[in-house]
Amino acid sequence: MMNEERLDRLERELSRTTSFNRWLLARVGICLGIMVIAWAFGAAATTAQTARTESKIVRAKAFVLEDEKGRTRAGLTVSEDGPILGLHDESEKVRALLCITKVGPALALLDENGKKRIELNVSRTGRG
Repeated sequence: MMNEERLDRLERELSRTTSFNRWLLARVGICLGIMVIAWAFGAAATTAQTARTESKIVRAKAFVLEDEKGRTRAGLTVSEDGPILGLHDESEKVRALLCITKVGPALALLDENGKKRIELNVSRTGRG
């Protein structure tokens, strides 16, 4: 009987140890999974931060601003004389121009036919 009791006790201890090892392995696996997820989100946040920092400067030859229907409402470009900002109405006709030329800055307001109604120029001579 002594041997059977010892054998039963060893089997119970082995069963408890096996169960403990399984739970321990599961906990280690969960911790590793959490660490991998945290590392991935940390790397993504760092990449997003870098992208936000780099996106503060946008370089282009021209910009066109469109409304929700795809119509041009504003444009910014650079001509041989200098930069030009044009504002358009609902019909995509230019209604206001702001430009800086070699002579100086100018602002023009146009009617629906594209005719200048008022123009303000600043020139070197003071006449415009």
